[in-house]
Amino acid sequence: MSELKTTYKKLMNLLKYLNNKSDRFEKKKLKTQKK
Repeated sequence: MSELKTTYKKLMNLLKYLNNKSDRFEKKKLKTQKK
């Protein structure tokens, strides 16, 4: 059961990481579009 928990935590961290990355990417795109 604990193994499953750690895997779940890792997945959640990965998701957060990806979301942050895409957020920054979108902001960068928006900035370049304005110019």
